[in-house]
Amino acid sequence: MSKPEAAWVKDIASEVNGLVRQESGLTRFRKMMGQWQARHQEQMEHKRQWTKRREQHFKRLAELPEDDPHQTDSTTPPEPGLVWEPEFCVPSGGKLLSIEGWVPPDLGLSREPEIEAILPLGERALRLDEKYTLLAAVHDCLLKGTERITPWPWPDSYRKAIPYAALLSRVPDGIEDAQHELRGFLEDVKEDLRKCGLLPPKEAGGAKPPKAPERINPTLQKAAAFIRRHSGSNAAQIAEHCGVEPDTIRNLAGKLKEMGFTSKRGCTGGYYPPAAK
Repeated sequence: MSKPEAAWVKDIASEVNGLVRQESGLTRFRKMMGQWQARHQEQMEHKRQWTKRREQHFKRLAELPEDDPHQTDSTTPPEPGLVWEPEFCVPSGGKLLSIEGWVPPDLGLSREPEIEAILPLGERALRLDEKYTLLAAVHDCLLKGTERITPWPWPDSYRKAIPYAALLSRVPDGIEDAQHELRGFLEDVKEDLRKCGLLPPKEAGGAKPPKAPERINPTLQKAAAFIRRHSGSNAAQIAEHCGVEPDTIRNLAGKLKEMGFTSKRGCTGGYYPPAAK
């Protein structure tokens, strides 16, 4: 990326890397990216055909007599539904012309086929395959020295790789303030992987696994047992029994208090077991 990467972006890229380390996860990413690429190519071809038809229409208009109704600007079209529009075209003479005329509604600029872009975000809801593709692009931009997710190696598959390469170039600026959106996309992808059996099921309610019990300090155990047998013992006496320095017992005063032990005169006085005075 051309600008310094925020820590959260690197975290997301690393999480994506964890999803594609298994061959099954990588295969799923590439399949979804393939769906995106196929639709993108279809949209590109549809627009190319539409543009060609529009150009051909204006070339025909350019060769009509100037007084032809299709060339005459008026409030009433020569045929119902036609719209008046300008265009540049190169007729048979080979010279670029600026021309205006009546065109069928399906060739009007308002009907120009759209090529859906993943970035910028926020203009529309992304499809699942687009979320996969964007996360793959973040991964391939950020993580160096790892296998790229893209299924279109350059230059062998350069025709198919062009749309993805264009997306890669827009990632640095396009995701700058999109932490919330990208984390949401990552969760959507994980959920899809779970449905495909490629990730373990999410625990009900998002519950975390039970935390392992904290290991109790052996000195603290010995001190607690000694205080219960010898209520009122001071730090020096407890330390001698435990084979440590008195300061070690004083440093455990907070833990002893959490366990219900008390001290009448602070750390220099005697210690008492829970409920004992």
